[in-house]
Amino acid sequence: ILLSLALMAFSGGQAQDAKPREILLVAKGVAFQSPDRPDQSNPLLVLKKGQTVKLTVRNEEPGTVMHCFTIAGLNIKTSRNLATGESETLTFTPGQRGAFAYACLMHPTMTGRVVVE
Repeated sequence: ILLSLALMAFSGGQAQDAKPREILLVAKGVAFQSPDRPDQSNPLLVLKKGQTVKLTVRNEEPGTVMHCFTIAGLNIKTSRNLATGESETLTFTPGQRGAFAYACLMHPTMTGRVVVE
């Protein structure tokens, strides 16, 4: 009975950790914005080591402004520059704790921090 309870508790913890964290960043006004925090440009992203993240970057700039996205030190980046109306979802699992920078390499003001706890 104890072994069964221990296995259920262990597998329950795994199921919760297996659910990916979903984040949306919108490139607009030459800044990254989160719909959860519309008044905050280039928001701090706090992630957990070992938790899978599905990060969607969507370009909502008017006209022909292109954007990319990269997280230095975690080897995460969009596969191409995103034109207006385009998006890309980056799925990754942070394997190390620390503070990292994210940015659009084409626009030096579009930078923020990622903290992996």
